[in-house]
Amino acid sequence: VHYVGDLSDNFSKYWSGKIAESVAEPHQEEEKRSRMLARLGEEYRKDRLVLFVGAGASKDAGVVGWDELISELSVTYIDRELKKSHISVEETEKKEILSELNARGKGRLLLQARLLRHALDKDFSAEIKQILYRKESGNSELLEQIVRLCTPERGKFGIRAIVDYNFDDLIETALEKGNV
Repeated sequence: VHYVGDLSDNFSKYWSGKIAESVAEPHQEEEKRSRMLARLGEEYRKDRLVLFVGAGASKDAGVVGWDELISELSVTYIDRELKKSHISVEETEKKEILSELNARGKGRLLLQARLLRHALDKDFSAEIKQILYRKESGNSELLEQIVRLCTPERGKFGIRAIVDYNFDDLIETALEKGNV
């Protein structure tokens, strides 16, 4: 009976420790986030902030993500090659091809992009533009906030620079509209 009691005590201690950890973890994350935001604000005030921007900045404005872009470029290429052989593809078939490419292409987007760049040759840029801006509205709260951050106060830089890894020019367009 004593042995069962020890197990029960150990079990209780273990789970009470786990519960305490799970309660403390969000609080610790919140504190860490607050410290990081305070440091970010300090760097901004000292004119030492550079933004590194990826696909998330354009997503809210309706620009397609990497996987969708590569998949649609692939369908465009396949459709173009089939037309050379006088084979037409229905929209439903294109959607099936797109779905299959999405399922199989995970993790190989950079390789696919390089192959498509070579395969589509001089049409590559035009096809990217057509796919990227098909649903694009140009407006997003994030872009507006980036413009606001980049608008310098008197005697300040605001944001020192933006390193943009996107294919689109939405940030540049938003900055021009904001006279930055």
